[in-house]
Amino acid sequence: MGDPLNLSSSTPYLFQNPDDAGNEDGTGDNAAGDGTGDLLPNRNTPKIEHFYWTDANLHDPTGYWYKSETGDNLFGDDNYTPDISGNPFENVFSTRLAIHGDLVLAGYAYCVNWSAGKKAKDHYDFYIRVSENAGEDWTLPVNVSQLKNHEASVADCRVILTPPTLDEWGIYSPPYGRRIPFSMTGAPAVASTGDFNVRNTFFVGVGTKENIPQPSPNETELEESEVFLDTFYSQAKIANGGIEFETYAKENPKYEEGALPFLEIDGTPTDEACAEVLSDGTCVPNETNPAYPELVDEFNWLAKGDANQGDIQMTCNPFGSRLYTIWEQELPITDEDGQKHFQGSDVWFRKVFYEEPEADLDVNQDGEVDSLDGREILSHIGSTAYDADFLWRGDFLADHRITGKDYSLWKTEFNKLKLSQKRNRWASK
Repeated sequence: MGDPLNLSSSTPYLFQNPDDAGNEDGTGDNAAGDGTGDLLPNRNTPKIEHFYWTDANLHDPTGYWYKSETGDNLFGDDNYTPDISGNPFENVFSTRLAIHGDLVLAGYAYCVNWSAGKKAKDHYDFYIRVSENAGEDWTLPVNVSQLKNHEASVADCRVILTPPTLDEWGIYSPPYGRRIPFSMTGAPAVASTGDFNVRNTFFVGVGTKENIPQPSPNETELEESEVFLDTFYSQAKIANGGIEFETYAKENPKYEEGALPFLEIDGTPTDEACAEVLSDGTCVPNETNPAYPELVDEFNWLAKGDANQGDIQMTCNPFGSRLYTIWEQELPITDEDGQKHFQGSDVWFRKVFYEEPEADLDVNQDGEVDSLDGREILSHIGSTAYDADFLWRGDFLADHRITGKDYSLWKTEFNKLKLSQKRNRWASK
């Protein structure tokens, strides 16, 4: 087994009160002097104004304290000021994992400050990290839920990668005495474009719930009362070392005309993104203003309304062009007139279809339709799904293979286009 990696450790960058970092004798706002890192009773929860992620956190087990033969010691070069290389206040739940070949997708609900979260003064967002080389290297965490305030927190969250190509079993092989997949002879055969796998596509589903303060003290764990809210989803693509999500422009329910984009620490609106710029050029950011802008780019709704909605389950086809989802939904049972089948507990279903690719006269994607596109088809005759990026643009016969018939169909459309262009030039003269 390889060495374990910490995929969720963050580094606090700015505390509202510097004493929140804690002192060796326990006089700080939170850290106990016994080296346990436990919060002292009747102390304020630390307010972390800003934190960041680095790849160095992947191997960070230290936090604020370390144990030695002489006892518990504060971790720091001067044995007094803590070395803030990890965040002892963070917490995670709802871990998720998906794999396809060397592509690994990890997700988790994360709160930068669990103590504040238990008091509903902080919340959990859903983060994902991606490795394209079997877990050796990872992208920095991406916040896919981006909840705007502490009124809500994430609940059940999901990540799914596109499944493998649905290869048909259609060739009879006498030596084996049975039918074998087409791919065993060199290329898969599928019933539709949607059965081909697109490796770098995945979906994320996010559920939300009311952020309700939990009982304190918490010596005996009490069952958390959960009130589920809305759910939403997005199709994502891994490209150029990053992740691209589909978003939709929605009306901002908190929008106020004339609102500025940021808020200073005291809540004063401002158009300055930085509260201050440190000597090393680092920007200490202001908070975003929830009343700005009028429209916000967010994930599309899966389920929205007064119902208690949660426990999302998702699946998709290999191409990522069809998403199928179910979730639990509950509405109070009332005696009022209306559609009774919407009341009580039910399981709901929704499907989302995306456009699938079609053949393109500009086969080589150079911005011009010319003879070079025909040569591109001729040079790829015999190609199949193993050259999928080209296949979609050159498959005019729509049989998921490139043959001489595809070239003939392209040439027919090419000649029509050229004739039309000549007529347009003649008419303009």
